[in-house]
Amino acid sequence: VTVRGDIDMATAPLLWESINQHWVSEDSLVLDVSNVPFMDSTGLGVLIRAAERAKPHGVVVAVVGAVSRVRKVIEITGIDTFIFMGESVADGLRATEIT
Repeated sequence: VTVRGDIDMATAPLLWESINQHWVSEDSLVLDVSNVPFMDSTGLGVLIRAAERAKPHGVVVAVVGAVSRVRKVIEITGIDTFIFMGESVADGLRATEIT
């Protein structure tokens, strides 16, 4: 899934709706956020919900291409301990093969 623009209170529900409608939970999820300059706590909530949905199926949620500001907020909150963080879509796809 390629995401563009800020992920905040206004857009996070739309992102979750799109993920929820199109993602088959038995498959891993790769989110390309290379065009996301800002993510607030509601965006982090989307990542947590995705990880919770993936966990029973043993699949990977990967976030790739995060700019330093977005990467930092993911790391500070510890979300990077249960989702894969990578530099590129290729990294995310390789991570999905681990499961």
